[in-house]
Amino acid sequence: MNYELGPTRFSSDMGGVPVRRSRAYLQPEELATRMFGELAGRSLTSMDIKCLSLRAMGFTIPETAASLSRSVSTVKDRTSIAGAKLRAPTLSDAIRIGVETGQLDLDKISAGLDTALVYDLSYLEGKTFRLMTDPVWLPSYREISLHLGIAEQTVKNTAPKIFRKLQIRSKYQAVTFRLKAEREGVIQFGEGISDTLIIEPRRPKLPSERQAEVFLLDEQGLKDREIAQVLGIAIGTVKKHLGEARKRIRELSAK
Repeated sequence: MNYELGPTRFSSDMGGVPVRRSRAYLQPEELATRMFGELAGRSLTSMDIKCLSLRAMGFTIPETAASLSRSVSTVKDRTSIAGAKLRAPTLSDAIRIGVETGQLDLDKISAGLDTALVYDLSYLEGKTFRLMTDPVWLPSYREISLHLGIAEQTVKNTAPKIFRKLQIRSKYQAVTFRLKAEREGVIQFGEGISDTLIIEPRRPKLPSERQAEVFLLDEQGLKDREIAQVLGIAIGTVKKHLGEARKRIRELSAK
């Protein structure tokens, strides 16, 4: 099913949720009212919330259907209806609006996500992540490539690297990751689509209990082999813990 609205085409190929295919833009509320007038503004049902929550957690449509013991078509329909009720033209919008309105539980859908992993992103990966999860623009890979002045294939190759580093499964879970990271103050974004991803300084971590034990024994003059014997661990493990302990102590001393 396609919807022709002026210069902008929407196609219901993303879980039944209309997807913007050009850079032209209609306000979400205006779009939703014109496309889903009788549904816009209604409260989500429990099945709407379950479908939307699982998609926000990175589940594919078939995986969502299997988890809920529903058909694939039912999941597509419920996801599309949920988007219409939230006045959201895309699934990413629906996740964001669902969280902002309190109809989706961010703590639940983001459980297990480690926002500190954002520090592992390179500059290009950070810029791509910022654009990929933009709450207004939601560009395609081609549009991201044009904006960054790089090849589209480079963007396509970068996206899976982002997913691996953040330990997420899809761009919809990337939206969930961003919402959690913003709430925790780990990352910030400006208002414009060209604004750079701002990562708050990493908070230094204290050495773990085992790292502290190794460090203290080393400070007492024990050799690596002796520390390994005292603690009952391998020499390689001693070296690893000692290196990490020294690194963390240096970071704390620099503050």
